[in-house]
Amino acid sequence: MESFPDFGWGGQAAGAFPGIAEMEIYDTVHLRKMAQAYFETGRVGEAIDVLKEALRYDNADPELWSSLGWAFIHLGRYAEAIDPLKRALSLRPDDIQCIKSLGLAAFALGRKQASFQSYQIALNLNPRDEEALFGLGILFVSSGDLKSAYRQYELLVGMPSPLAEDLYSKIVERNELRMG
Repeated sequence: MESFPDFGWGGQAAGAFPGIAEMEIYDTVHLRKMAQAYFETGRVGEAIDVLKEALRYDNADPELWSSLGWAFIHLGRYAEAIDPLKRALSLRPDDIQCIKSLGLAAFALGRKQASFQSYQIALNLNPRDEEALFGLGILFVSSGDLKSAYRQYELLVGMPSPLAEDLYSKIVERNELRMG
């Protein structure tokens, strides 16, 4: 019988974690670190490959699914980001970062209602979430609802948030297009 190295689990081998072999746990940790290193060095395509491999070992890890979704977003592959983000949310429904990522991907795909719902859910979890307020403001700008966008801007100014100026410039830009 093959022996397994002691990974700090008191010398216990394959029966220590029912249904999961130690090598799979080790591989998931190692693969997660590899994916992070690839992502940090701009090798996002390779990070995606590694995350997919890690998910073969542990497809119930919401962080792996969320990371895969974010990697797709980073490459502008928004349609491919939707399913991993939804999977992550099915495992951890209150993951506000994942909810906002889903809102961003939906917005980029022109699914404004889904984007709106995602940002609203994020704001229900944290009414002062700057990224959700900004995302909702951009959604309003893109829809031509500058009054609602300005309300989001005012909320950001009241925090204060560095995102306020970015939103304001989009509001002004959109208003100039309307006036011009």
